[in-house]
Amino acid sequence: MAASHTTRLARCLGAGAALGLAAVAGFRGDENAARAQMQMREDKRAGETGAPPCVVFMGTGTSSVNPHLNCVLGLQPSFNEVGGCETCQKALRDGPPEVNKNVRGNPSMLICFDAHSTSTKTDDEPQHDRVGAQRHFVQIDCGKTFRETALTWYPRHGIPRLDAVVITHDHADAVFGLDDLRLVAKPGNPVEVYTSLHTYNMIKRAFPYLVRDPAPDFIGPLAHLADQDPSKVDAMQDEVKTFIATLKYKVMSTPSLDDALSPFSVAGLDITPLPVYHGANYLSLGFAFGKSNRKFVYLSDVSEIPPKIMDQLRKWDIEYLVIDTLHKKRKYPTHLSLEQSLEIIEELRPAKSFLIGVSHNFEHDRDNAMLANLKETKGIDVQIPHDGLKIELHNIEL
Repeated sequence: MAASHTTRLARCLGAGAALGLAAVAGFRGDENAARAQMQMREDKRAGETGAPPCVVFMGTGTSSVNPHLNCVLGLQPSFNEVGGCETCQKALRDGPPEVNKNVRGNPSMLICFDAHSTSTKTDDEPQHDRVGAQRHFVQIDCGKTFRETALTWYPRHGIPRLDAVVITHDHADAVFGLDDLRLVAKPGNPVEVYTSLHTYNMIKRAFPYLVRDPAPDFIGPLAHLADQDPSKVDAMQDEVKTFIATLKYKVMSTPSLDDALSPFSVAGLDITPLPVYHGANYLSLGFAFGKSNRKFVYLSDVSEIPPKIMDQLRKWDIEYLVIDTLHKKRKYPTHLSLEQSLEIIEELRPAKSFLIGVSHNFEHDRDNAMLANLKETKGIDVQIPHDGLKIELHNIEL
């Protein structure tokens, strides 16, 4: 498919088409193709046992993704020109996601790490031979763009499967990809899904065919509920055998600010749930991990950080902070603005900060150049990541 034809077709069909067409369109020129192939060879180590632990940004945009269909169709009151704003035009025009940093999926991040497990060797064999490392893959959220982003970035980074998903909240951009987990599970191994009790109950109502266990496991901060008799899932009448995701649910938060901020374990990785406001009366979960006081903190859907959580964040030495930032200036009831997120970053002083959930108000290169100035003026290192960006975690013990 010629690049010019792809561009015209994408312009006609909008944002969803851009994500799909971008995955199959040819690279624009030999230079882009060579660069993408070289990057693919380098990035395959993310999925290999023995490689450094790392995270991969699977999606860095909003629930509406980028290019923003509303903008492309000229339906935005502030920008009513068909074809979209500068950022949306670049997302449609400048090639597939592999080389186009303005194409953004729903907020999501993959954690890749080695965990040690005991083998079946006999007592006569050396102890060090009984313990082997296995690569594990844990993703935060699987929203509406899960399939497209996994199809783009899993092969590119050498990711062979998904072991577990940790869910922030029950909105579509965090859970509407659950059905597609069937496509990334190792045969015979259910994907573990870690949720709050609130999100689990929503999944039961919205996707009853994906909840077949009579009850979830209560773990981590909610382990004390394990002996209680939770409600049974209604049996499905005349169930037809079909190819669906096999999921094992683990409930680790209510969420409530009364919950203990104690970690739960995912494939050997200890993660601490952090309830934050995602609107005035709604709690979403952020997450932190790292064995020592040096942490990686992920806050993708937040409008306000409660004092209890802020107090905990101040106690940590935050190496990486991923934080919600929707608009540059305009405040929004359910997300932080750039001004608000920068205030938090200045107070917490992480070594490196990434702005996630950014709208099409942000153009990747232009606004990263603006943010780079903050290193000199305010002493903070802030960046807008792009989908597919891999960060190796050399300074965090997992």
